[in-house]
Amino acid sequence: MGTMSHEVSRGATLLLKLLVSTKDRTWLDRVRWSALLRARQMLVRISDPVVEYDFCGTKLHLPFSHDLPIYRRTLPMYSDNLGRIAAQLSTKYGDLEIIDVGANVGDTAALIHSRIHVPILCIEGDPRFVELLRANVAGHRPTSVVEQSFIGTSGESLIAVVHDGTARLVHTQSNNGESIQTKSFDQILEAHPSFRGSRLLKIDTDGMDIAILNSAYNWISRQKPVLFFEYDPDLQRDYGSSGLKLLGKLKEVGYRRVLVYENTGDFMCSCELENERLLSELHEFFSGRKSGRYCDLCIFHGEDDDIAEVVRRCELDVFRRARHFTTADTPDV
Repeated sequence: MGTMSHEVSRGATLLLKLLVSTKDRTWLDRVRWSALLRARQMLVRISDPVVEYDFCGTKLHLPFSHDLPIYRRTLPMYSDNLGRIAAQLSTKYGDLEIIDVGANVGDTAALIHSRIHVPILCIEGDPRFVELLRANVAGHRPTSVVEQSFIGTSGESLIAVVHDGTARLVHTQSNNGESIQTKSFDQILEAHPSFRGSRLLKIDTDGMDIAILNSAYNWISRQKPVLFFEYDPDLQRDYGSSGLKLLGKLKEVGYRRVLVYENTGDFMCSCELENERLLSELHEFFSGRKSGRYCDLCIFHGEDDDIAEVVRRCELDVFRRARHFTTADTPDV
């Protein structure tokens, strides 16, 4: 991959607009889509220019290889759930602050700021993403804070691998100076003490989510924030983490309600952390999928049962409307 400049490529941006505006109505549309996709792949192999993408009312700068626009073309509501959850949470906590681990190019921050204006601590380790992240959140009011760090634990030797617009850490035996220096969650909070009172912790780190939650466990048990994170059993195993064990630990400190979303953003179901059978079956369902299918979990402490129920009902209504069916024959659940 070539070195990525922050300067926006007009040609690549035009190609992106053609890609995301192409429909699937006829065979000619599909031929056009395939040709444009091949052109994108060829350009990305040569260099990975920065493009401008209209996202949630903002002009987001991101690498042309980033798959967010491709996902949103097929799934217009992809990733919107976190924005809705944050907006509902702000009705209870007027001083809402958010920690975004794996902030990428600032798409989550842009999504949240399209609904509510709250302070966000954006944590991202990849230097290419951080450059774009800083530019993308520069106009936020209140200002989003950027922390250039990967979160890990001491004694790990890790390298960053970037693919399709995401960066993940993988273990390495190399000591040649290319390994990533990580910080603990507590170290980051020490550097940004104003975010110790955050009420929403979002994590999307392509596999290290469970490990990061374990490292932040002491803070989580004290602060009791709403947790929103990626749950992929296959990636968990790559990092020696157990999602089911973590869910048990959260239950011990008073967490209770779980909202489950497919990785497409579709709301699946809700349950209580005490329902270990259902959670283990969900774990099995998403196992062995080679990350082709996984889920996102949104978990509420028992003290937030009220807002958890509001969010659950709101999500049901959102997807009923999206699928164009009425609630006339739907029980009030």
